[in-house]
Amino acid sequence: MLAELQTGNEVMVTQLRRIGHSHQHLLELVRGFGETGVDFVVLEEGIGTTTSGGLLVLHFLAAMAEYDRELIVDGRSAPEVGSADA
Repeated sequence: MLAELQTGNEVMVTQLRRIGHSHQHLLELVRGFGETGVDFVVLEEGIGTTTSGGLLVLHFLAAMAEYDRELIVDGRSAPEVGSADA
């Protein structure tokens, strides 16, 4: 998909956590979109890259999405209460 994007295209995702492997990866994608004239819109949050306010919110939400993913990973790797590893 990324190789086919052209100036004036728009990338839409339903949720911010559906794109990017990390905060850094998401920011790299958004920067790349901006450099090629592609808008990025997150439908659930109603934000996008077309305004400076949208960019600010996008950066904040990207950080929160990464935090949420890390909590999930931490929860999977934590030993269960009452197990021999706890």
